[in-house]
Amino acid sequence: MGEAQQLTLEQAMDRIEQILQLLDSGKSTLDESLALFEEGTTLVRFCNEKLQQAKLRVKEVMAKNEPDESQAGAILSGTAEPVSNRD
Repeated sequence: MGEAQQLTLEQAMDRIEQILQLLDSGKSTLDESLALFEEGTTLVRFCNEKLQQAKLRVKEVMAKNEPDESQAGAILSGTAEPVSNRD
């Protein structure tokens, strides 16, 4: 999976789409189809790992900012008190 590691999530998803089109066309030999299937499953696993990493990162960012969530909610709802500038 070394080659997949160098791809972005978007590139891997594009390649998966290409593989699906090739398999759907029915023009590949059995051996070619098996190789494409294997490549596709490797790419799907890579994408799942990238998405899990992103999910974890989002949770970490949210946890860091947790004390500020009530203020952020107040700002979004329009109920926050304005901050005065004293320069």
